[in-house]
Amino acid sequence: MNEQDHVTLNKQIQRDLDEVRREAAKAYSVDREIDPVPDSAYDDLWSLLALLPEDIPAPDPGWAEDGSLSLEW
Repeated sequence: MNEQDHVTLNKQIQRDLDEVRREAAKAYSVDREIDPVPDSAYDDLWSLLALLPEDIPAPDPGWAEDGSLSLEW
């Protein structure tokens, strides 16, 4: 993967995570029975993604009602 592809991939992952963040925040604002996703979870997810080899396809991020994030391939 060349540098431009890597930058494009990071931008796509950032857009996906921004969407997940909006969805999780909206769900929490409607239903306070679920746990909010802490900012540290997003930071930790970025740290994990930085460790992955570049030849791994981009994962699809998601969130859960327990305040956790997930990655699916």
